This record gives sequence, C-alpha cells and structure tokens, in this order.
Amino acid sequence: MIVPKDKNKKPISLENFSSILIQPLQEDRDKWPHGDQDYAIVYNCSGYPPIGMVSMASNTDIPTAVIDESMNPYAIDYVNIPKHITDIGLYCTIGNYHMVLKRFKTIRESAPWVRIGFGGPYAHIMSDKILKSKDVDWCCTGYGEETWDMILKNGISEKVPNIAYKDSNNNIIRTQLKQRDLKTLKRPNFDLLKGEGENFSYRKRYHNYGQGLEKGWTVISMSSADGCPVGPQARCGFCTRVAEGYRLTGASVYAGHLKEYIKRYGKVQINETADDFFNFAFLRSLDKEITKLGISRDSFKYTFMYASAWFLTPLGLGKKKELEREKEIIRLLHALNMDNIFIGFEHRDEKILDVAKKGLTQKQQDKATDLLLSAEKNFTAGMILGLPGETEKTVTTLLNFAEYLHVRGNGRITLDPYLLTVIPPSAFWNQAYQQSSKFRELYGNTDELDITSLQQFTPDIFCDVNYDYLMDVRYNKLSFVKEHGTP
Repeated sequence: MIVPKDKNKKPISLENFSSILIQPLQEDRDKWPHGDQDYAIVYNCSGYPPIGMVSMASNTDIPTAVIDESMNPYAIDYVNIPKHITDIGLYCTIGNYHMVLKRFKTIRESAPWVRIGFGGPYAHIMSDKILKSKDVDWCCTGYGEETWDMILKNGISEKVPNIAYKDSNNNIIRTQLKQRDLKTLKRPNFDLLKGEGENFSYRKRYHNYGQGLEKGWTVISMSSADGCPVGPQARCGFCTRVAEGYRLTGASVYAGHLKEYIKRYGKVQINETADDFFNFAFLRSLDKEITKLGISRDSFKYTFMYASAWFLTPLGLGKKKELEREKEIIRLLHALNMDNIFIGFEHRDEKILDVAKKGLTQKQQDKATDLLLSAEKNFTAGMILGLPGETEKTVTTLLNFAEYLHVRGNGRITLDPYLLTVIPPSAFWNQAYQQSSKFRELYGNTDELDITSLQQFTPDIFCDVNYDYLMDVRYNKLSFVKEHGTP
C-alpha cells in the first residue's frame, strides 16, 4: 500500500508509558517492468505482526507501548519524544532497516537521553556490524522478554541475557544466549498495541490473508512454537534460522490463552505465526484441550497459518495408515475451523526443489494439494523465483504448475511468488559470498543490505536468466494470480 497523508491519524498519547517498542514501516523500492514509474516506493508492514514485541511488553511490569507503523505511520511524533520516555526498542528486518535508521537518527537527535535498542531477526544476525557503525546502545540477539524487562529495571550489563553492546573500551560484548519457557510466559496482551486511538487496532490486521474480517470478529495473532519443525534436516538454502532448536507450546497452555482471548475480545479470527503450525501431534492435542476447556467451536477460526508439505503428506506409514492419517488431518482442519493455509512449495522443477529444500518432492506437493482441495480448504502456495540454477526452462515448469493450480483450485488456491533474497547467514548467502568478489565488495562489510539491490544482483550469480526477466514473470506472466487477490 502507498501510505497516504492522513490528517485524521495523529500521534498517540504516551502519558501512561515510560518505554516504547516500535515496528517501523518497510520501504520497498520495487522496480516494475511496466507503467510510468521506474520504481514504486511502497510502504507496508515489515512482514510479520508484532506479536514478539507485544509479548515483551506483556512480560514486564514497566509500562510499555507497542507501535506497529503499518497501523498508523503517525503514531509517534519522533521530534517531540516526551521527557519521561526512557527506552525505545526498534524492530529490524532486512526490509524495514532503512526506515529503522531514519527513525533512529531522529530519536537520537531529538531525544538524546533515550536508551535505544535494536531487535528483531535482522538485529539478531547483524548486531556486530550495527554496533560498529551506529550509535546504538544495544542489540537484542535472541528472545527479548526477559531481556527487555531486565534492561528497563537495571540497565545494560553482562547479567542481561541475549544482548550485544559496546563496553567503555568500545569492545563488543555478547552475553549468554538464553531460551524462554513458552509454558510460563504471560500471554501477549494486545491492548498494549497502540495505533488507532484507544481502539483495539489489531482487529484490522492481516485480514487479506483470510476471508475478510466479518462483523463481530476480532483478528489476533498467536504463536504455537519457536523455530521450525522441519529444521536443519531440510537444509533450506534461503533460511537464516536452521541452527535454532524447535520448541512447541503445550496444547493446554495454548488452549488456555485462546480461551482468555475469546473472553476478552469475543469471537476471534486467528493468524498463527509459527513457521509451521501444522504439527500433527500438537493439533490433535489442541483439539482435545479445546473440548476439555469447553471452548465454543463457533467462537474462533483460523484464517491464516503456516504448514509444511511434509506434515500434510504422511508418507512412509503404509497405505492404510497414510489414509487414516489423511482423514484425521481433514477432520482436524474442520474441527479447528482452519482455512487459508500457507505452504512453501518453493518451486516445481525437481532439480530446483532439491536446491531450495532437500527432500521436498513433486509428489508431496501434489498430495498436499489433493488433501486440502478434498477438504474444501483455501491455501496459498508460496513460490520463489531466481533460485540457483534457474533457467527459462525451469521458469516454464513453474509457470505451467502455477496455471495448473490456478485452474484446478477454482478459486481456492492463490500463488504467492517471491524473488529470492539472500540474507546472512543462509546457505545461499554464503554461496554468493564465496562465488562473487563483486558480491563481497558490495555487501560483505555493510549492515545496510537492501532487498531490491540484492534481488537485482544475485540472479547474475545464480541463474541463466536476469532480474528483469524474473520481474516480468512475476508481474506479467503470473498476472492471473493477481486476479485471485494475492495478499
């Protein structure tokens, strides 16, 4: 969305808060292969709802406001930060980092007394470069609930887990990495998420991924897990998180939080933000816990969630058990009111699939498609253009598959195509770094990685097709996808 000048949206009141967590807008400088503009400056959310920041604010007794600028870009008056604000945290991704730096510079100049920390996935992997080149007080290098609470109460020190900071000699200190206990954390309190006056601003978030926000329903986001259950064995070349362990929230805890949200907000449409929500054992236990707690099945529904083709294709169990498992998966989809599942199909060409995600096969893609369509569920098939080895022939294979899905789905399948963006420390980043001296020169020593720049440059390293060709495929040859409403 192009952010308009909205005179009706004004800065929120920070009178009752002493600290702020902010997710700045993402700025995409996307080069379009058509139209009058060479580049379209597009502002949107940074890709993820701010459930992590809401959880941090909910697990401290120091009053912390949470700002998602995609809800209100004018929520904070950055040149007039109140004197009672002591700490500000900025959520960083590779996409919104340019905007983060703009916000940081303004805060540093207008409110020099404020302690500023960078967090989020980008600060986690780039903390050394950020601290060396920017006057940032600290970076969060892991989970932030305990970290945020300790810094607000006692300041920066080696006793605070999951941070990087500079000592008095300008040396970078990295503290103990510590995981959080998902079963003991307080549930995220979305009332701390401010943006549109005192209204519950999250209610409009991400409805594009589901079936639209119905009257009387509120959209919330939940998280069932940390890490990805597919994990290192998949060796996804584009993933930056393969080394992280996978831990699942207990079904009883998750169901208890769901019951609290329904009591607080009424009927809820849930967007599940875990990398792969569709963990069969967890969902079966969740179904039982929901029944045990007496939660009305009419009071919640899932309108967006992640799943893996692995979990939707119970192969290797024997024909009889595979059929039983498929029937149980379909039962759970209906019992838990699930719709619009996002599956990373990645590509269709077999060699490219093997490069992108070891072990993912066309058979698994087809079985997952069959299962979801037989269950009469909508789903989004995520695809990546520009993977190593991409040629016009492999693109044609992908286009044919996309058209097949579009026709066969008859309105139930959306194809969501992306261009590969290499991000450290992914395998593809390391491959590009080793193969290209120009890549090392451009990106090796900078913290300011740019999505558009990376997308333009890496096809020359990895592919037999160039960036403009891939953009033409995405915006023109896959134009029928847009008729479908790609989110």
